[in-house]
Amino acid sequence: MKIEHISKQRVLKLAKQTEYLVWQGCGGPIEDWYDGITKMLIENGITDKNYKMKEMYVFDNNGLTCLLTPLDKLNIGKLAAYRIAWRDTFGTMWLSDYIDNKYI
Repeated sequence: MKIEHISKQRVLKLAKQTEYLVWQGCGGPIEDWYDGITKMLIENGITDKNYKMKEMYVFDNNGLTCLLTPLDKLNIGKLAAYRIAWRDTFGTMWLSDYIDNKYI
């Protein structure tokens, strides 16, 4: 598993390559976020019990620490529903929406 701190410019480049899920306001140890997000994805049936993210990107924007998580090996239909439910708590949104709505 790779956790990489990246610039906003790199976020924009990644958005041109593939879609990610953005998590906003992620304070504290990033490894704890990795564990918590993985647990939520498994417990909600969005992925299987052996799921391991292959990468997680961390960036700062407007005073918030944000994470990008990949969508590989996830049930996108279920993820889409939970993404809406998690929006108020974690500020989750698709990376394309994050950019289109001028967060960067």
